[in-house]
Amino acid sequence: MRQVILTPGEDGYWVAEVPSLPGCISQGKTREEALINIKEAIEGYIAALMCESISKKTILHRSSQEEAGMLKKDGEEAHAVWKDRIERNPNILFGKPVVKGTRLAVNLIIDLLSWGWSESDIMVNYPGLTRDDIRACLDYAGATLRRCFSLSNEPIQ
Repeated sequence: MRQVILTPGEDGYWVAEVPSLPGCISQGKTREEALINIKEAIEGYIAALMCESISKKTILHRSSQEEAGMLKKDGEEAHAVWKDRIERNPNILFGKPVVKGTRLAVNLIIDLLSWGWSESDIMVNYPGLTRDDIRACLDYAGATLRRCFSLSNEPIQ
């Protein structure tokens, strides 16, 4: 069990921090909200560690990458759409990937799509967002999954 430290912040929010996970910090308007948010932050932190660990064991078939047009001739991954539109900044949503120039997390956009929202629904509710931004979120999610791909027979949990 991880230790979570809750402290009142200067701005009236509650700050939740996990000392054993460097940089794993969240906040909320109430203690309860801060605890809910830190749980999500812990899950994301651990998922990132797992992804990093898996990517060290990653085996991707070069031929399938070439067929999908993912490799340049020198073996580098082709420039992806998301690289111009998605960023990770430790000062924005604790480093979660977001659409550049916004505080809209990539996972939010992916969630909205999975819940049946259309691109138009998303753009109406988030006026600064474009179709290219939404596609960049999908491209980023795909690139992340490719990096975390493992040939293990174990089911994903």
